Amino acid sequence: MGSFFQWKKTVLEGRSLPKTVWVYGDSDVFREEAIADARELSKVSEMDYSIVLPYNKDVFYSTMFRQAFNPDTGRLVVIREADRISDWDFLNLPTDNLFVFVSEMSDVPRLKRVEGEKEGQKKPFLSKMKLLLKCSKMSESMTQDYVSLMAKGISKAGVERVVTRSAADPKTIRDFLEKMKVFEGSSISNAVIDLLLPDLAPQWFADSLLFESKAKTAKMIGQVSVVDALAQVAQKLELLSDIAEAQSKRTDKSLSELTGLSYYVLSKLSPETAKYDFSRRAKILSLLSVLEAFAVVGVEDGVLESLIALW
Repeated sequence: MGSFFQWKKTVLEGRSLPKTVWVYGDSDVFREEAIADARELSKVSEMDYSIVLPYNKDVFYSTMFRQAFNPDTGRLVVIREADRISDWDFLNLPTDNLFVFVSEMSDVPRLKRVEGEKEGQKKPFLSKMKLLLKCSKMSESMTQDYVSLMAKGISKAGVERVVTRSAADPKTIRDFLEKMKVFEGSSISNAVIDLLLPDLAPQWFADSLLFESKAKTAKMIGQVSVVDALAQVAQKLELLSDIAEAQSKRTDKSLSELTGLSYYVLSKLSPETAKYDFSRRAKILSLLSVLEAFAVVGVEDGVLESLIALW
């Protein structure tokens, strides 16, 4: 298996595209970038590039094994929703074409887990894949390595600033790297980084405090606006209150309809309502109001430390 970071190193080195690639993972940003990279590495023309869905078998097979206009490069075929393919015998057929199979699943397809196994074995057809490419949100440290690799001209401190301000969000990082191409490797200041990047650090602080660990959250002190961080925590608690209220109602309407929140936001917040019940939310909001009173008059030292300690 390969990570998206390892894949980008391969792309920069200009290596040839493996004949069969399985692209999967829960980051649509990285999946789509991997497909674009595959197109670039394959060097195929527009005439020899196809995207296909595995619904109509006749169309599927005719597209997969169509003769290339340029025999030197072959054809590149991107197969979306590849998890829906049930018969993989076609992988045994001779062809010079290149295949990129795309799945939106967070893991590779597996057989049913048997007793004694931590997880099910990979489905047999995956042994035919030359590369299993996982496209998921990277850890903070790997995101720093990724930004260093892709954006020349940024110091180590600058890279850390990029990751903090972007909250390591794949789309935000991608958009920043696109803007960085204008500078063609020239060094840039923190002021320029701040102009190019929205500050998502307060949101990251709130998510870390509510859903992860105090120790991880404490590392962000000094890198985030105190007032904005407190506001984000309060906003997340208000969302939890809205979701809890909606969950208590007996109605045919979905949570999304009742709250106006997206399914993505609900999938992240809904499981936390039991942990943050009415009593706990009220205590935290009371603490926030006290801390905000200090922060708004400029007394910020120790505010976030107190919030974390009393959480």
